[in-house]
Amino acid sequence: MLPETGLYHTCFTVPDLEAAKVDLGKAFALTWTDSLEANIEVKGADGHQESVALRFCYSLQGPPYIELVQGPPGHPYFAAKAGGHVHHVGLFVEDLGAAIEEYEGRGMPMEFATLGPDGSIQGLSYHHNPYGASVELVSMETRAMVQAMIRGAGGDA
Repeated sequence: MLPETGLYHTCFTVPDLEAAKVDLGKAFALTWTDSLEANIEVKGADGHQESVALRFCYSLQGPPYIELVQGPPGHPYFAAKAGGHVHHVGLFVEDLGAAIEEYEGRGMPMEFATLGPDGSIQGLSYHHNPYGASVELVSMETRAMVQAMIRGAGGDA
């Protein structure tokens, strides 16, 4: 069952999603959702907007779940570094706007956020963490989509 709020996953960026599913599946005794593809509209802290094509999956075991993401090679935020690395930890939050302000107030500036059809920040935001992996704040509206994806693949969400 997905938590109502708080930590629900850790994400690795990987250069080859299918190979990572095999390797990390064996290493951590995990099985995975089908590999999915999405183009997400993002806006960086500098105001730059772009569409980013991602491939990703979640472990069926959790929470916390493991997410694997394969981004475009060379992308400044989503490309795997040094063969792959822990990219972020994901937290569900009740109020995304308030959480963004809170994390920025804690010294974790927003790196980028996803945008809704009207161009406003919706869904999630990523924040720089001085200790390594970024923090992904995920709105409760997005929680149902994640839960349906994991349940649809046979996981316990």
